[in-house]
Amino acid sequence: MILKEKIKEKIGWAYYVAKLFNSKIYIFQRKHSDKGFVTETSKNLVFTEKFFVAKGLDYEIVVAEKKKSFSQETIEFSQKIDADLMLIMTTKAINFTDYMIGASEQTIIANTAQIPVMCINPRPSKVGSFSTTGG
Repeated sequence: MILKEKIKEKIGWAYYVAKLFNSKIYIFQRKHSDKGFVTETSKNLVFTEKFFVAKGLDYEIVVAEKKKSFSQETIEFSQKIDADLMLIMTTKAINFTDYMIGASEQTIIANTAQIPVMCINPRPSKVGSFSTTGG
């Protein structure tokens, strides 16, 4: 389950930053209509909630309204709550469309609200792959 690996990586960093700065974590969730995504997202949220509760973290889950692009809604929500930091996972494999239009996280990184963004580069999968760069 690749998605769960990404979630574990993100919540690990969220936990570290929240503990370091005694912060509240807001999970801004994309609204999905596809049943497969809804199921997968629900599983990941249950996992995340259990982790945060076990660690005693203050958190809140907010679902995007899906009226604009997710990136734009993320920035607007971050402004609304006066966020000090946005934490995102970068795209591991950028495709041709991303080069032409721009990867979705680029809008968040270059946000006009000038909210700092912590980018997490996904770790390479440990199963069925190897790295020639020593990483």
